[in-house]
Amino acid sequence: MKIYNETSINLTTTATQSLKQTYKSLAQEIEETLMTIQKNPHDHTKYQHVAKLYSCQGSQQEAIYALERGLLVLSSTYHLIIQRQLDILKSRLEKRIDFISLLPYEIVCRITDLFAPNQETAVICLKVCRSWRRKLSNYSSIWRRIYIDDTKSTQNIHLALPAVAEYVNYLYIRSKTKSNRKHMMSLRDYHFSNLKFLGIVTRTQKQEEMNKILTIVLPCVSRTLSELDLTMTTSTGISLDFILKNCQNLTSLRIVASHLMDEPEVIKITDDRPLLQLEISSFKPVSLLMIAPLLHHSPQLRTLALRGFRDVDILSVIGTKYCTELEEIRMAPETHKFWWKERIPKKYVKGSTAAAATTPGSTSACKKGGLHCLELNNIWSAKPLIPRLAKSIETLRAMSLTIDNVSTSGATISDWQPFSSFTMHNLQYLHIRSNGCRSFFLHLPIILHHYPSLETIRLESTRRYYSPDVLDDTIRDGLFDAIAQLENLVHLELDNFNLCGRGFERLLMMLQQQGLNTTSIMANEEVKDGDDNHNIVKNQICHGDSSLQTLRIVNCNGCTASILKHASRIYSLQELVLSVQWRGHNPQVTESDIKEFMHGINDLPRLSDLHLDTIPLTEDMAHDIAKSKSIKRLKLGSRIEYYEYRETIRKLLDNYIVKEIYPNEHNLTDTGIIL
Repeated sequence: MKIYNETSINLTTTATQSLKQTYKSLAQEIEETLMTIQKNPHDHTKYQHVAKLYSCQGSQQEAIYALERGLLVLSSTYHLIIQRQLDILKSRLEKRIDFISLLPYEIVCRITDLFAPNQETAVICLKVCRSWRRKLSNYSSIWRRIYIDDTKSTQNIHLALPAVAEYVNYLYIRSKTKSNRKHMMSLRDYHFSNLKFLGIVTRTQKQEEMNKILTIVLPCVSRTLSELDLTMTTSTGISLDFILKNCQNLTSLRIVASHLMDEPEVIKITDDRPLLQLEISSFKPVSLLMIAPLLHHSPQLRTLALRGFRDVDILSVIGTKYCTELEEIRMAPETHKFWWKERIPKKYVKGSTAAAATTPGSTSACKKGGLHCLELNNIWSAKPLIPRLAKSIETLRAMSLTIDNVSTSGATISDWQPFSSFTMHNLQYLHIRSNGCRSFFLHLPIILHHYPSLETIRLESTRRYYSPDVLDDTIRDGLFDAIAQLENLVHLELDNFNLCGRGFERLLMMLQQQGLNTTSIMANEEVKDGDDNHNIVKNQICHGDSSLQTLRIVNCNGCTASILKHASRIYSLQELVLSVQWRGHNPQVTESDIKEFMHGINDLPRLSDLHLDTIPLTEDMAHDIAKSKSIKRLKLGSRIEYYEYRETIRKLLDNYIVKEIYPNEHNLTDTGIIL
């Protein structure tokens, strides 16, 4: 049996070698034939043979060159044969094959799917011939999303719309003043019979003209429209009543405008609407009573985001009876710049990919109508929230509260007890913005005890420096001691918050010890390099996910040298933001304290982002920053004091920190830090 197997293997090997010797590639055959022609240039069969080989290879031009060389060398006896083959090749080269007409329709669709994201390519293909136009215009998949703007390709899109408008499901129009009318009138001129989403972004100062255009075009598509997104970024106002009367099947409505032109009593709704998402941003104050009828007739509403509304509190409008399935409530104040994304980071918003990836546990057992994101402006009591908080025990992930001391002057601890009546197992982000509400901050330590999963705490004070602080050291110490008990704290941000007392310093000492326990253990990991066959020993930082990574101290009274010293020794820090009033308002911090702080952060092994403002920066401090092995991104505010070494320091930091690591970015020292 062994002899038989060896014989079979030998026979197989011999056969394989013979096959390799028998079959040649086209390139090998062409090379051998050219060598034969070079030895015997008068053999006409070789010219014909090499031309066929080139033709099989797809190199028609090379085949023509080979035959033309044969005509120059061979005698006239063979010219007729060579010329006949040459004419056939030239006719093939000149003839154009319409592959779209010859291919099956299914394959044509697969090809067009490849350039579907680039609508300009599809529009150009429509202009090739009637056959292409007929096949491509009938394939609805590539025409479902159309973008119209002020680029050159838009003219071709207007030419294609008469044939493909009926297939469009998503239409987005973005234009400036001169082209507003032309682009928007396409909604009237073409038959958009299946349009589901309409987005319009315009810049115009002519309010009457824009409203006139809307009254003409919106009724033309309102029957099928389910999502409407209007952004008028100048002085244009919008009539909400007109939109609601014409578009009664909307599931999503988003408006960004200068103002709403309706009066509170004008909007009247009697039937329930299928609205799921409502986002309205008005740059001029609007009474919340205006949209109360809409909220009362939107039982399926999931997302409510409003900016610039006043007069009444949102909780008094919806109460516990209306909008019972709300998952997001975001109320931004009138003074907010443009939108409300800064208060609640995007990763905590329910619809974001990051939120879905980081939501702990299973959501199958969550109660229907539980809140995922809660942002309230000028809240005066939490009692109206009791039913919604009860359903949000497993769902609430982010909460932002703006509390005004004036509106809550009569509030007591009982008004804030609903926040501590339920344990929010998945709440990870908490933002408190207040000018001082004593009853709330007295109860805040108990509230934090019921939020065990908190990762980010941001405390922001809106109190002016000349106003008295209603919070004493005892209240602040109790708050910081409660923060110290949070096991999952990763980000701590303090803006204009008073740090007087011993509580914050104790918190930093605890975080410093925690950082030592989690990041100071250096393990030597032996890694084998497979290419060079030698061992490399590198340091690996062993750290836990629950250690503090971000510390932000911006314009906080009571920031002492001891606080700076402890902050510079939290070895788990990855991002540090510091803005200290070091003289005048804060005589407790001297220039030498700042120098010691800058020297200390040079030893933080994980610190990659450093943001500084309102501190002195000397040449020695700049050298300490430049020597750091971990800092990768440096931002310097416009209020840094450079003394007479400004250009030297900026050049040093620019060369060693900014340009070498982020060569494509602008000079960060010129932009200033947003605090």
